[in-house]
Amino acid sequence: SQPFYGGGFKEGYDPEIKDKESPVSGILALYPKTGRQLWAIRGITNYTAGSLSIKGDYAVYQAANGLFCANARTGKSIWAKTKTIVNAVGIDSQTPGTTPNTVVITDDKVFAVESIPSQKGGKGAYAKNNLFAYALKDGKELWHAPILGNYQAPSDVFYVNGTLWIGGDNPAQLNPETGAVVRKIVQQMTGPMGHDRCYR
Repeated sequence: SQPFYGGGFKEGYDPEIKDKESPVSGILALYPKTGRQLWAIRGITNYTAGSLSIKGDYAVYQAANGLFCANARTGKSIWAKTKTIVNAVGIDSQTPGTTPNTVVITDDKVFAVESIPSQKGGKGAYAKNNLFAYALKDGKELWHAPILGNYQAPSDVFYVNGTLWIGGDNPAQLNPETGAVVRKIVQQMTGPMGHDRCYR
């Protein structure tokens, strides 16, 4: 017998790659009609799953060694914020990548979540994170603010019609220019557990 985690039984739902402890990935751009490779960024160590975001000529992604922006048409580097970035570890599976950081880009900004490792290695079901705002054109840090993770899921970040919203116990609207809280939606329900994370 074996434990059943949130991701299911490992053989069926959670297969493990051979380089799990320090995986190396690549990002490739292909011409859709022929499959011809246009460019590639290889040797990305501990890429944050699902972090690649593209807007016009900008392609932004996160990895364990920072946040990176490349030209979406050529793959050439535009800017890089080199820093150590962690992803919270899933409380059930203890697997990095279970709750990957969220990255969202707009016409002029990048909003990127970075997990804060706890004394237990960031293994809480609700990760304590920071949301960073950067200028899309040059990567300049604009502000950062605390953000909670969802249960066994990434932190929610939404940018809709010029408004910035984050999830957590009490979802909040932030000023995208400063990170200041504009308003909060105080949750009235205390149970049973909801599954607002399942859209991902």
